[in-house]
Amino acid sequence: MDGDLLEAVDDRDIGSVRELLRSGADINEKDEYDATPLINAAMSGLTDIVRLLIEHKALLDEKDDDGYTALMYAARYGDTEIVRLLVDNGAAINKRNSYGETALSFADQRGHTEIQRILKEAAQKTEHVKKEEIRHATVAVKQARVKTNAIKIEFKADGKSPLHRANLVKEKPAPAAVTITDTSSNKNTPKKEEASVSPPLKIGDKVPDGSVYAGISPDSGDKMFVMPENVLDHRGGNLGMTFYAAAKYAEELNDKKALGHGDWRVPTKDELNVLYKIKEKGALKDTFNLNGGLIKGTKNGATWYGNWYWSSTIKPTPQFSTDSRCWQDFSDGMQRSNDDSNHAAVRYVRTQPDANKKVR
Repeated sequence: MDGDLLEAVDDRDIGSVRELLRSGADINEKDEYDATPLINAAMSGLTDIVRLLIEHKALLDEKDDDGYTALMYAARYGDTEIVRLLVDNGAAINKRNSYGETALSFADQRGHTEIQRILKEAAQKTEHVKKEEIRHATVAVKQARVKTNAIKIEFKADGKSPLHRANLVKEKPAPAAVTITDTSSNKNTPKKEEASVSPPLKIGDKVPDGSVYAGISPDSGDKMFVMPENVLDHRGGNLGMTFYAAAKYAEELNDKKALGHGDWRVPTKDELNVLYKIKEKGALKDTFNLNGGLIKGTKNGATWYGNWYWSSTIKPTPQFSTDSRCWQDFSDGMQRSNDDSNHAAVRYVRTQPDANKKVR
């Protein structure tokens, strides 16, 4: 029975879903992406199945391996009815995925105005309930407060209380006198030379070699630099490349010491997500592909997703087996797996040790 409910949801077979739930199937089982039947149903827009799963007490706020909840997917894809179902039944509206996004941020990005309204109204109600809970708790504390008798401490003529005399309270010693010597008239006192300090790098700053500072790599903790533009496919001018073409071209660039360095590489998925977050900073503004949809190559006619970028992180799927990598949509930050042979954009990075990094 394991996996049958997930399969029934994938098949959009509400009859089988209903029968499996009656038979005691695990309503919160997870697939290889940690997605539950409810998450998959919401992602696929299966309103009736979502309603059925909610009626059978499915957990509403479970997350998949990217941190997405059912509500996030429904908001992202503009499914107003499923959003309303989830919110009315108590789904948490302020949960964040692995990239810091919420259901409301997806609705804002995609212009789903009705979903924005539903989520904002729910947020206001939640805030009101919290304030009422705090008010009632405060009243309860005041009503239950126990009055305590003040302790009267009698001071004698010497200014000390019985506690002092019993050595139960230690007096603070008087501060030591500090002697200040004026050395301004001492001509022999050598002056310290002020060290020349370079201003700290800011994310988006272009550095002398032509690359752009991208902050700290979340993988190594070292400073990360990114090429200032997307790299064209050297074999035909097509902006998109297969992953292996991108990795191979990085080797060629390193042999030529591009921008003076020989350690350029395709970023990991976490480094790529950093680039997504800073894509509008400084010299990086307007240099990434943000438009969605398919784009035709300029020479060889290959079709590729213009707003997706490769990472080097392997992320196997049943569909693509082991020949898949994690890539990211720079129009909305979504990360997913894709076959290595498909075409996507690439932006190379390199890291160098940070002299100020603390070693544990």
